[in-house]
Amino acid sequence: MVYLIKAIKTLVFFWYSSAVIACTTPEAHVPRPEGEPVSENQTEKVIIVGAGAAGLSAAYTLEHLGLSYQILEAGNDFGGRVREIPAGSFVDVPLDAGAEWIHVKPKILQDLLLFDDQAEVRTIDYRPESFSTFVDGKRYKRNWLRFLYKESKFYNTTWYSYLRDYFYPHIKDNLELNAVVTSIDYSQSEYVMVKTQDGREFKGSRVIVATPVSILQKNLIQFTPALNQEKLTEINKVDMAPGLKVFLAFDKRFYPDIQFTTGIFSILDAETEGHSIYFDGLFKKPSSWFMLTLFQVGHKASQRVSLSDEEILSDVMAELDGMFDDKASAHLLKGRVENWSKKPFIQGAYSVNATYDKDKILSPIENRLFFCGEYLAIGDENQATVHGAAISGRSVALSLSERL
Repeated sequence: MVYLIKAIKTLVFFWYSSAVIACTTPEAHVPRPEGEPVSENQTEKVIIVGAGAAGLSAAYTLEHLGLSYQILEAGNDFGGRVREIPAGSFVDVPLDAGAEWIHVKPKILQDLLLFDDQAEVRTIDYRPESFSTFVDGKRYKRNWLRFLYKESKFYNTTWYSYLRDYFYPHIKDNLELNAVVTSIDYSQSEYVMVKTQDGREFKGSRVIVATPVSILQKNLIQFTPALNQEKLTEINKVDMAPGLKVFLAFDKRFYPDIQFTTGIFSILDAETEGHSIYFDGLFKKPSSWFMLTLFQVGHKASQRVSLSDEEILSDVMAELDGMFDDKASAHLLKGRVENWSKKPFIQGAYSVNATYDKDKILSPIENRLFFCGEYLAIGDENQATVHGAAISGRSVALSLSERL
């Protein structure tokens, strides 16, 4: 029975693989140095590639330490896999297009801050009450699962607005958007040269690579000299799972708080099959709408991510109609797909395994090339989370500063 309960807990934590998550506080005290102003010498800057949670946190930490830096983000906005669907563009409250759960105690939202800001963020006690599974064409109530699952989510804000309100203001003057990095040359002893797709060049003393691991696996950035084989081997061991989210607005509620697409015992295949779960996307949020969200990652997502958004919506609606006796189509108002596997500078959901050697990837190259990201968050309980990515960025920035 103990193993069954553990298995069920693992299934229910569909965004995250651990049923009991301890709040890992990042280095609480990072003293800000006093003294001489930051040097404007370009070659003394730290170049950060990627402005997701890890890259923003690295920049935010360097800003607090009074060090010079430049962030190069390939996309047209910061955040990486943290994105927001603004209130009014789909429903009446903002939605997390990507990362959504907090996964640890909300105290982490304050712990991640280094300046004198106070994190005034309202969260909800996310404890769904109604659950069901769909097996062999039949739905079964599993409401007893409410005793096993509890987390935290944002009430009327998002992970994106958190980064926008508390990190972005400190680093915005050093952020360059639409800067697609294509090469990093650290062959010179005097500086590191970073080049972008449009021909721009950025010189710095060191580089922090904060891109999704998929960008490295697909060799979208050329390194000179090439990364050593030991590091490449570990990078290529990381399983960057395909993933998507689908948002469906209805004129009536006909679904439980959480609907599993398979039976509870499918947890036995969760590592290989991935997750495919529908949930009330507005649970306890201040909204007058009815909305069901599909979260799908891993093998189950791989069957859909290659489709167009229209094909995905059609396929999802057919699945829901089968579960709810055609009520989905009868009450659908509109739908929206966020296919993270097709986003060119992301190409996946998040890392789903921890069988690679993180230390070998984290180890700096010639004291000038550093790596961070959710896949490098220390502790399996922090991997594949926003706070884990932020802690990774801070840790690498601190390590780099100690080597200057």
